[in-house]
Amino acid sequence: MTGRTGFLVPPKNAAALADALQRLSEDEALRRQFGRAGRAKVVRDFNLKISTARRANLFLGDTAEAPYAATHSITPNLKSQYSTPYKRN
Repeated sequence: MTGRTGFLVPPKNAAALADALQRLSEDEALRRQFGRAGRAKVVRDFNLKISTARRANLFLGDTAEAPYAATHSITPNLKSQYSTPYKRN
């Protein structure tokens, strides 16, 4: 998300990288803006419960009524259904 959460510069383009770094070093408000936007993206897109619900909907299928995660508790069941006790040799 270049321009929203940071800058995307072409590979092996030292001049573009230097320009982006210089811009960030000179603009505290932009650094804070990118930081806030980046954190919001991580919280939104990498939340374990939401991510698990999205995967469940992907594999189990969305229903017209409601997403699977909205009507089921996924996380506790995954541990009991899909994990096996660890056995030491």
